[in-house]
Amino acid sequence: MIEHDVEVGDLTVHFYDSGKIEGATLLALHGWPQSACCWFEPMSRMSGLRVLAPDLPGVGASSGRPPRGDKRALAAILLQALDRLQVDRFCVAGHDVGGMIAYALMRMQPARLSCGAIIGVSVPGVAPWTHVAADPALWHFGLHRVPHLPEVLVRDHVAEYFDFFYTALRGPAGGVPARNRQAYCRAYARPDALSAGFDWYRAFDEDAAANAADAGPCTVPLLYVRGGDDAAALESHASGLRQAGFARVETARIARAGHFVPDEAPAELAALLTGFIAEFGWSELASHP
Repeated sequence: MIEHDVEVGDLTVHFYDSGKIEGATLLALHGWPQSACCWFEPMSRMSGLRVLAPDLPGVGASSGRPPRGDKRALAAILLQALDRLQVDRFCVAGHDVGGMIAYALMRMQPARLSCGAIIGVSVPGVAPWTHVAADPALWHFGLHRVPHLPEVLVRDHVAEYFDFFYTALRGPAGGVPARNRQAYCRAYARPDALSAGFDWYRAFDEDAAANAADAGPCTVPLLYVRGGDDAAALESHASGLRQAGFARVETARIARAGHFVPDEAPAELAALLTGFIAEFGWSELASHP
């Protein structure tokens, strides 16, 4: 694996690169509370692809706190970083908050996106977001949006707080491995990194407004994925994406996984993404399921 530090203004974005140059490039985005580590196992199984997995701006080995947590601002930072890596056309797959950023990328630069995948998340401003955001089971949406308070409550208990979500949202396959949990705690150990993660939640209203205003035709083929043990209604999310203007939306559930699909089912996710990407002009990938 190759690592790159890419300067974007006052920020440094750290990428993990599978190193393959030929064929398609997949930008793989993690969510909260994760780091690029969640993609290490899936990317090791996608030998037909060049996979670029960054620590999202502000967390992990990426340094500097972005001034805003809205997903279009984060997408713009990643696009600048890809330009510096001389990556023009690519595919994107994003889990959780990474899926929200993937949606922003598909809206902002559809000509550069060959296809996209959104994993385990609802998109702000896209049905059924209003219903999802009001679900009391997602109580942390409200807590994380309060200025300063979640940092005060969590900073001395990061491992215990994160473990609550890894346990509560896991499927029967075993959940998030211990080594990944340890890596994620390290990724948010800095005060500015912890705040950067909460900033993603603080920007949900801004994200929803931008996505609702930007609804319209989009030709980027989109795969919407949930874990088989995730209670979210798959078709209602796919319907919302179609209503927002996506012409081609496919869906998939990965059996025995809960919310943290890249951690819980890396082989199954790798096969699913490789197969989806192979539909769009990279026949050489067919031999790498």
